[in-house]
Amino acid sequence: MRRSKNRGITEGSYRWIVYSVLLTTMVAFVVSIWDSHLYIGGDVMIPLTPTNNIKNLSTWYNGEESFHYVYLYWYGLYYILSFCGISPAVSQKVVIVLLVVLGYVSTYALQRECFKGTEYDKWELGHLAAVIFTFSPIHFIVIPGYMPVYGFPVCLYLLLKYINTGKGSYSFLFAISVGAFFFVDLPQPKILIVFGVTACLFAFAYAMAGYVPIGRVSRRVLVGGGLSVLMNCWALMPIAYVSLYGDFGERLISAVASHGGDADLAIASLPYIMRFFNGNVIKYYDKAGGFLTGNMFTAWSFGLWILILVGVVYLRKGSRERALYLGLLWSLMLVIFVAKWSNKPLGEVYRMAIIEVPLTRIFRTSSSVVMGGVLYYALLLTVAARNVAVKRDFVIVALCAHIVMYYPVYLGYKYYNPKPHNPEERGYRLPDEDYEMGKRLDALDGEGRVLVLPLSNGYVKKTWGYFGPDIMSWMTRRGMIFRGRGYGLSVESGGGYGTGMDSYNCKWYRSRNVGYVLVQKDTVGSGAGGSIEKGELIWEDKYFELYRVSNECNVEGVFWAAFAVEGAIDRGADVVRGTEKVELGREIGVGGFREMINTIPRIAVRERTRTRYVLDVENIGGPFVLVYADGFSKGWRAHVVSAGGGAEGKLNIEGGSGESRDGDDVAVGNHIMIDGYANGWRVGRKNGRSGAISGKVEIVVEYMPERIYDLGIVISGTTGIGYLGLLAYGRGRRRAQVWTGKA
Repeated sequence: MRRSKNRGITEGSYRWIVYSVLLTTMVAFVVSIWDSHLYIGGDVMIPLTPTNNIKNLSTWYNGEESFHYVYLYWYGLYYILSFCGISPAVSQKVVIVLLVVLGYVSTYALQRECFKGTEYDKWELGHLAAVIFTFSPIHFIVIPGYMPVYGFPVCLYLLLKYINTGKGSYSFLFAISVGAFFFVDLPQPKILIVFGVTACLFAFAYAMAGYVPIGRVSRRVLVGGGLSVLMNCWALMPIAYVSLYGDFGERLISAVASHGGDADLAIASLPYIMRFFNGNVIKYYDKAGGFLTGNMFTAWSFGLWILILVGVVYLRKGSRERALYLGLLWSLMLVIFVAKWSNKPLGEVYRMAIIEVPLTRIFRTSSSVVMGGVLYYALLLTVAARNVAVKRDFVIVALCAHIVMYYPVYLGYKYYNPKPHNPEERGYRLPDEDYEMGKRLDALDGEGRVLVLPLSNGYVKKTWGYFGPDIMSWMTRRGMIFRGRGYGLSVESGGGYGTGMDSYNCKWYRSRNVGYVLVQKDTVGSGAGGSIEKGELIWEDKYFELYRVSNECNVEGVFWAAFAVEGAIDRGADVVRGTEKVELGREIGVGGFREMINTIPRIAVRERTRTRYVLDVENIGGPFVLVYADGFSKGWRAHVVSAGGGAEGKLNIEGGSGESRDGDDVAVGNHIMIDGYANGWRVGRKNGRSGAISGKVEIVVEYMPERIYDLGIVISGTTGIGYLGLLAYGRGRRRAQVWTGKA
């Protein structure tokens, strides 16, 4: 058994000390977070009912463009745990622990691969790098279980293995891992871009150090990047489509406040960012903030930076290790500079960009960019520690001391709620009534939507301290109206009720296919709508009131025929629904109609998915407006498939004189906004002439980004299968050559 030359300690004893400390730390971490609470709130939410949530993997959900489909891997993980009977609270803890372990192991493997065959290829240095990454203040910035943080070491290790070996299996796993770890942050692309830049800088530094020719590195980085794009087309193509041709690009830019260009000015200062945290941690988290501003942490963290700067002195000039060290150091400096760029010397450029170039607002919170430099920092410290260590014991002591110093990380300081939302507690325990109400909503009759009151802008504040995403929208699979956006409403800052709520009546409910009204009594502002017409009370408990809209107000179906008041339809104002034509006609006068129609089209939905409907339309007395009562989006399209007894695009039209005309095409007009929120299309004769349409007309209404999504799945699947086929063919060919050589 090999012994240390310094103190006669065996190799096994060294390992036993390190592994004992690591195991004790992991046990302390698991114990600290193992409770029945959910670490949610703010911008954090997890699948609360995964069997329902995974059904929302679509490009359209609850009246607006949806990006739930990019969370496939994340939802899938929770779905598997749920399938095994594990509760959401426990599932979240399992996911957090798995990510921590995966990040630790992959950082260890990255350090060993990066310095393979050198004096820095030591197991204790690999563990030191893993400890520095795992116990870093960066974990105070990000949300609990934030997958991109752990994606950096996993993906960089796979990329480096591919660069060094050229084995296609590593590039395949790299492409899968990029989608699994970094797409959970989409549609905001900031962290994905940061990873791409970080990976390129790392590969470039590795090549310039002379470990691998730069030409080979460039080719393999391009192959890895290209394969990642092709294998993730299922997510990237729909996002690109709605960004260029849909509503998402404008909405994302307009929804991100610029704060006068000072968004990160106070929190991204250099003394904070260079130690991988920002001012918000100090401001909103008492325990973590107290630790980060304490004398011990301050001395230790700045001491590590001195160690990094001194470490370069010990490296032999002209050596590969020195070149790689300097490359990583310059890359780290660049990342830190970008993370703090809202401050001097380029603070004014930052302000101008944020205010004048709306697209740059995706980098409004620049401080999180610094997570791209944590791995550089960890690798640099391992080299510096090895260089200045007089004895091997120094590395072991430094490793253990770092773990002890960063006790708030593994004692769960991150998981305390921010001020002012119950900062003395970690997470929230959701009332059992929330889960019961989710099941009750799933079991309701009919297809009518649930109007959730009070309306929100996506965030709710509860009387028991919670503040964050609306909980009930994550509990049920039933369609809900829980925020004004998408349904022609605005949310008042005072009570959380939509503007004009006093006018909610049968017409409003019918036009939005509302079948039920749910009042969340524990939501701040829920008492403001007491006078609103809600219908029959069918359930009440401490937290909820559930009403069924009266039958006369609940007309099942999201499609209906409308007849426009002169000029109103072009302005996106109110229209007259077909079922109300007679009564409203008396009130506004027949002359108020553009065209008086004596029959109301009958619309039946023959086939349906979340993003595609096949309609059979009959009894068409003349031109009308086909209304789809869901949030208006440029992505919705309508077209005629067949008419007039099944002849493709043909129909029989009876003119005003009773003369029969055959062979004219059914026309679906331009896409227009109805009632300030819904989708509408004019349907009638192609030549614009009046007259009844006899027979059945088949119209397809679909959301076009879903087609792009389907095409992306085909491209990704074909790429993955084809690439695996090439790998299998290459391996079989090599085996055949070896066999032939032996023969």
